[in-house]
Parts: sequence; structure tokens; C-alpha cells
Amino acid sequence: AGTGKTALLNQIKGPLMEAGGLMIQGKFDKATSSNTVIFSAIDSFFGEIINDGDTELQAKLKLCITESIRYGIGVLMSAIPNLRTLEGEYEYNSIDEYNLDETAESHQRWKYLLCMLMNAISDKSRPL
Repeated sequence: AGTGKTALLNQIKGPLMEAGGLMIQGKFDKATSSNTVIFSAIDSFFGEIINDGDTELQAKLKLCITESIRYGIGVLMSAIPNLRTLEGEYEYNSIDEYNLDETAESHQRWKYLLCMLMNAISDKSRPL
């Protein structure tokens, strides 16, 4: 605690964004589960994208996400409200409606969907 990690990230963020990169950041603490922090950080990231008003970036991300995550996007949108806002109207597929509980299989599915999401929003011209 107090070693300047957040300050370092804030210094890096400006030049990274100017170079076309994107940054997702979150703050962990002992009282919050890591899953909550991860989803909160991703939700804040999409909130920033929406609030920045860069409609070209929004359209690119929306297209990449939609094309990359055909099934399961509804599940992600249920956990990431700003992703739902970015994507707009979405017709759920029956595969989106499976139950994600605390089983190992559900954890694997979440990891898979999050990896697909990270791959969808980043590329060589837009590192994450």
C-alpha cells in the first residue's frame, strides 16, 4: 500500500491513449472479490469509451465484439452494464441464457468469455 502504483498507471495512461492504446484499470482491496474488481474495471473501461464520445472507436469496438463473441455476449452484457450500453439492442441467443453459478465449469466459461472480449477489443493498432 502507498507505493505509487495508481500514480504510475495514471502517468502511463495519457501517452498510451495518445498512441492509440487502451487501458483497463481497477483497484483491488482485501474486502472485494477479484471477480468483482475485474468486472467493475471492464465496466468502467466501457463507460470511459462511451463518455469520451469517440464514435469511430465505439463503432470499431462494437463491430469487433459482435463479430468475435457471437455466443455468450448476452452473458457478458449482464455482468458489464456499459458493454450493454455500447452494444445497444441485442437479440439473445438461447446459448446466452445458461446459468453461470459457482461451479468450476462456470468459472472456465467466464474466463473464456473474458479472454474473447479482451481479444476483441485489442489489436496491433489498438493495444490493451
